[in-house]
Amino acid sequence: MKLILFDIDGTMLLNGAIAQSTFLETFANVVEVEPHFDGLSFAGATDRGIFEQLYERSGSRGDAEALFARFCREYPHSLRQRYPQAPDPYMLPGVSELLGALASVDSVALGLATGNLRESAYIKLGRFGLEPFFPTGGFGGEHSRRDQVFAAAISNSRDHYAIEHTDPPWVIGDTQDDVRAGRSVGARVLAVATGFHSREALGGADYVVDDLTDTQAVLELLLS
Repeated sequence: MKLILFDIDGTMLLNGAIAQSTFLETFANVVEVEPHFDGLSFAGATDRGIFEQLYERSGSRGDAEALFARFCREYPHSLRQRYPQAPDPYMLPGVSELLGALASVDSVALGLATGNLRESAYIKLGRFGLEPFFPTGGFGGEHSRRDQVFAAAISNSRDHYAIEHTDPPWVIGDTQDDVRAGRSVGARVLAVATGFHSREALGGADYVVDDLTDTQAVLELLLS
């Protein structure tokens, strides 16, 4: 069985400003300090990692883990109220067609490898009806680093699907962090230049495509 793991933001969906603005507003409410995020990139990071960096910059003396636990409750709650009606989020071209094609192949198992909190990941996917494709994965609320997320995604997915075959999994992502993390866990990487990184910046991947619109070509890459 082939395990294929998908990133969300920049790979399947683009969110506009709603996710980041809700994240920062929730951080400010929880930590009671305005976040200093100049120079901090959300692309390729995990939600836990972003929170930890913002917390370090905040000068707060509160219990970081307790504050993060509160953040993990309040951020998805706020996102659930806002994301479904926000005007900016959209699904990237070819995603729905590719997922439908992969789901029809008995030898394929799909999972998530995302920097999102588990709950916020499914809020985003739910707007576009994509959550049934992804019953398992690795999530950025549980790990600070992307390589940890990817390792968890592989382990959780293999357990969920009872996969015993050890073929390298595929990771589909849009950032250099996805490429590096995929390599570090022994995965093959298909990079898509639909996020904030150019084709040239993604050159360390096994394959780089502009987007996922050519369903047949992508299928041949993933299933060969």
